Amino acid sequence: SAMSYKGLIHEMHRRSLWQVLGIYLAGSWVALQVVEQLAEAASLPEWVRPLALVLLVIGFPIVMATAFVQEGVGGRRAPVTKDPEPPLDASPPGADSVGAPAPTEVTSAPAEVTPEAADVTSVGATGPRAHHWMFTWRNAILGGVGALLLLGLALGAWMTSRSLGIGPAATLVAKGVLEEQATLLLTDFSADDASLARAATEAIRVDLDQSNVIDLADPGFVHAALERMEQDPEQPLDLSTGRELAVREGMPAVIAGEITAAGTGYVLTARVLTADQGEVLVSDRETADDDSELVSAINRLSKKLRERIGESLRDLAGGPPLERVTTGDLEALRLYSQAVRASERGENQQAADLLEETVARDSTFAMAWRKLGMIHVSGGGALGQMSRGVEALDRAYAFRDRLTERERHLATAGYHSYVERDDRRAATAYEQMLQSDPNDNWALNNLAIIVGPDFGEYERAVELLERAIATDTLSSTHHWNLSVAQANLGDFDGVQATLEGWRRRLPDNALAPGFQASLAAAQLDFETADHYAREVATIRPGNFLDQAFSHALLGWSAAVRGRVEAASGHFRDAEAVNRERGAPGEALGSAVRDAWLQQTLRNDPETAAARLEEALGRYPLEEMGPLDPPWDILSVAHAQIHGASGGDEMVLRWSEVDPNARYEDDHGFALAWFALADGDPAEAIRRFRDAETPECQPCAMPGLAAAFEATGQPDSAIVYYEEYLARPQLFRIVTDSRHLGPSVERLGQLYDGQGDLENAAKYYAMFVELWAEADEEFQPRVRAAQARLEEILAERG
Repeated sequence: SAMSYKGLIHEMHRRSLWQVLGIYLAGSWVALQVVEQLAEAASLPEWVRPLALVLLVIGFPIVMATAFVQEGVGGRRAPVTKDPEPPLDASPPGADSVGAPAPTEVTSAPAEVTPEAADVTSVGATGPRAHHWMFTWRNAILGGVGALLLLGLALGAWMTSRSLGIGPAATLVAKGVLEEQATLLLTDFSADDASLARAATEAIRVDLDQSNVIDLADPGFVHAALERMEQDPEQPLDLSTGRELAVREGMPAVIAGEITAAGTGYVLTARVLTADQGEVLVSDRETADDDSELVSAINRLSKKLRERIGESLRDLAGGPPLERVTTGDLEALRLYSQAVRASERGENQQAADLLEETVARDSTFAMAWRKLGMIHVSGGGALGQMSRGVEALDRAYAFRDRLTERERHLATAGYHSYVERDDRRAATAYEQMLQSDPNDNWALNNLAIIVGPDFGEYERAVELLERAIATDTLSSTHHWNLSVAQANLGDFDGVQATLEGWRRRLPDNALAPGFQASLAAAQLDFETADHYAREVATIRPGNFLDQAFSHALLGWSAAVRGRVEAASGHFRDAEAVNRERGAPGEALGSAVRDAWLQQTLRNDPETAAARLEEALGRYPLEEMGPLDPPWDILSVAHAQIHGASGGDEMVLRWSEVDPNARYEDDHGFALAWFALADGDPAEAIRRFRDAETPECQPCAMPGLAAAFEATGQPDSAIVYYEEYLARPQLFRIVTDSRHLGPSVERLGQLYDGQGDLENAAKYYAMFVELWAEADEEFQPRVRAAQARLEEILAERG
């Protein structure tokens, strides 16, 4: 209002120069705080803050000059007088003196000065008059208002340019150069120091992965694509190769970067280029004074790229700084990037060793803890250090506030799955990830392997995994899990189609032939199964895990056909490989499988017990982490081998070290076999039924059939033997290695005893064919079945 405006000017006149200085500085501080709050609340661009500061700095000399002029050079406001009255005898030019007004008395008191009058008064009572019309409080205030309007106009113009895709602030998405959610390829940064380049690439990948506007090509996808291009995926991905790969895979643009040393610091440059023409769409740079500033500089550089591409300012402002969600320790970042590369190559032991060094340098590096944990727990603890994996996932969860949103969900899900053993809560975490990004292939994959095996929702698992493969067509893990889900639905045509696509896209992947071996064995085609099992070992000859898997497949395949000696040899070979790679838990598992065969196929408890105790002597449980022994197979084997003489001992030890064990079904299986050996088939039946799980549909059936036989109920036994053979299960080769031969033999005998000669002949024939090449010690049983089959055929004509 006019009154408040006049009052403000009046107050300015009342203040001294130093008071004005203090008021301006305080007001500037308040203004900057307001701008800061508005910038954060409204996610204003970064340049708003420095521009506001510049305007305040420009205003400072103007305000101080105005105060100086208005206060006076002497530091004290001079009295202000009106212009002197004319002399008595004076008259206006051309006027007659007659009728002139009478003279008035002039007083010495100064006239009252209004604020408006003050703006045009002279500086001093004496000296030349100086009418400083520019430096007035009115002009100073109007200038401040104009500066605010200028700031607002600049911001409005910038926002309009950004959103409409015109002018210098236009984003690539707004201009239509890139589509939202386009997949871009990140090439490796170039630098004189190769490890520094890898670390910078990994760091900027972490930040770009937080983008809601673009997707980065998954490293596994890139690795496989390079192999198909006959390029070495171990070499840094340069811009030229990256552009070629992007064009082949239909990606519109690539991101490239460079780090140049500048004294003790660095200059970082990043560009977004079109894949086909190499046209530079965006180019930005940042500097770092030294190593300690490098991660922060990468963070700033990545934020600039994301802003120019089209990321919303609110999302950019809300994201955590890169050094918080990774590490501020450059050496730790170097080690982590090397571990990621090793993991991408399938060298999980090397990756685990590098990650141990990483967390030793920075114990709060949550992303490294999560990666270390998942490497150890994946594949059922294939590295033989499940305990370390669970511990690492626990640490990652403890530092989850130091993770990106996506990594935080993954850490939470891993904690629930492997630490708490609560897959329902883990599934919830993956569901939350999919709400943020419906195409997150990790969330799709991991949710599928929970809802299928744990909840029996294999149809949904198939749907989730098909979506995951559509997102990442070169993921071996997705293909493997989809094939498992389809097989557990009995959809073997679907499995075959998935396998064909898998091998076409990834011809040199060792998991695919391993899967084909399991599939062939499930269909009783053991010649094909053995062919693929041997192929597993030839693809990556130096890979210990592949070698151990190949021997295990060959061992199971031989055992199904009654070739126990050959199976024992393969299990001993697998044990040696696992021992050489430093995985005592896995080595013990291979030895236990050998001992188990002596009991289940040879019915030789003395030899079985001796081999089991020898194995436990070679690999003492006390020298392993509490979760590292293969408690699942160890407990069931121990129960079957020792029976009533102490079969529950291993289950009790397992319960002590891991009271919240995830594998409750294995506890149940072990206790069920113990109850059967202890002469309590009714208790065995109850426990077998409780232990049934969608993850292994046939597993409980042979035990249930044996328990019903023990209760004198052959009809029920037949039902469960038949159910065992009919239940679809891809990896049934593991259960079949111990139970298939004896089960079909027993079915023939049970049907024969009931006078059902047609079914008796069917199963005698199946047993004879299955064990045609069994060890000599089993041939009397084969010949007996063959003789009875011939009698039935002769009798029935």
